[in-house]
Parts: sequence; structure tokens; C-alpha cells
Amino acid sequence: MKKILTITVIVFVAMFILNFIVFRTLGIFNHEMLEGIISGPESRNFSLLAINYFLLSLGFTYLILKLNRDKDYGKSATIGFVAGMLLFINYGLSNMFILPAWPVFVAVTDAIGTGVVFALLGPLVTLLQKKFNVKS
Repeated sequence: MKKILTITVIVFVAMFILNFIVFRTLGIFNHEMLEGIISGPESRNFSLLAINYFLLSLGFTYLILKLNRDKDYGKSATIGFVAGMLLFINYGLSNMFILPAWPVFVAVTDAIGTGVVFALLGPLVTLLQKKFNVKS
């Protein structure tokens, strides 16, 4: 269990860094479309974001460990991409339901961006699984 938590913490840090890079880049394109729809950073609760990312990291680590029993990097990247896309297309469509002005383009680019982040995190989990000799 300690090894799995160690992997989870590493994935959590990597997720923060990768999301910052990817969504900072996407923000260049999406920022103007979201003006007036979402609040600015000063009113956001970043501790809830950290809790959310930690829980995502824990669930994602478990998912990769269970579905990628043969410890294949390509398979873990594919699982990561699909999981990331499904998670964030759900998020984007929920936003479109709750906030009718939410742009379809933002929902799609967020889903693709998260798919890419999770596709990079999948092999990281596999690498750490091999390094720490964690059984599936």
C-alpha cells in the first residue's frame, strides 16, 4: 500500500505540472471564449483543486495497475488517453448543460488536452510500478 501511495503522490505532482503546461497553452485559445462564463483565479478554491487532483491520481494509478497487468507502456498510454478523454468530455458536457454559454470548442479541447496529459501519466505509472516492483 505504501508503494501505491508513493506512486500516487508522484503522479499527483506530475499531473499538476502537466495540467499547468497543457491548460496554460490551451488558455491562450480558450480564454476569450470563457470571459464572463467563469470566475477569475482570485475566487477559486485551490485546496479543492488539490484534493480533486489527488483523488484523480489515486483512482488513475489504481486503474492503470489493474488494467495493465502486463506492464506495457503503450497500453498504459492508451488507457490513459481514453480515461482522460472520457473524464473531461463528461466535464465539458456537464458544463454545457449547466452553463449554456459554455463553448463546444472548449469542451473538445479540454478533453483532448486531458487525454494527452493522462496518456503521459499512464506510462509514468507503469515505469514506477516496475521500479517499485508493485504487483497488479
